[in-house]
Amino acid sequence: MFLVFFGLPSIGIQLSPIASAIIAIGIRSFAYQSQIIRSTILSIPRGQWEAALSLGMSPIEAFINVIAPQAFRTAIPGLVNQFTIDLKDTSLAYAIGVAELFTQSVHVAQVILDYMPPLVFVALIYFVLTYSASLGASFLYKRLSIPGLGGGQQA
Repeated sequence: MFLVFFGLPSIGIQLSPIASAIIAIGIRSFAYQSQIIRSTILSIPRGQWEAALSLGMSPIEAFINVIAPQAFRTAIPGLVNQFTIDLKDTSLAYAIGVAELFTQSVHVAQVILDYMPPLVFVALIYFVLTYSASLGASFLYKRLSIPGLGGGQQA
């Protein structure tokens, strides 16, 4: 975040604190998400590719119709985990002057002269958001599961 906010102006690119935070978190998140997706694609057995190609599918059709659905189902837990990390990392934007949720709670606490209620409220907001994402991912994972294949529902 510091590199984007303080480093880019040295090469003539001036960004607002919020834009710098979004770009920095986005770049880091993209790197992790791309590795999650890459590893799930590589985890699909080579036989799946070969079977799809032997059925007359082109490599693109094989990827779209056979590989991607399996890889997506496998990637759900990792992608949701990365989302929750990104959500929590937004609080680091205070370091470059972004008035994010945690910073706002500190301002409220200074006005009411009590830190516990605003900080507990922020903790509850983060909990609700991350728990909701976890429940949504669990629902999606079960919805996309294949009976008999790890996590699938029994017949």
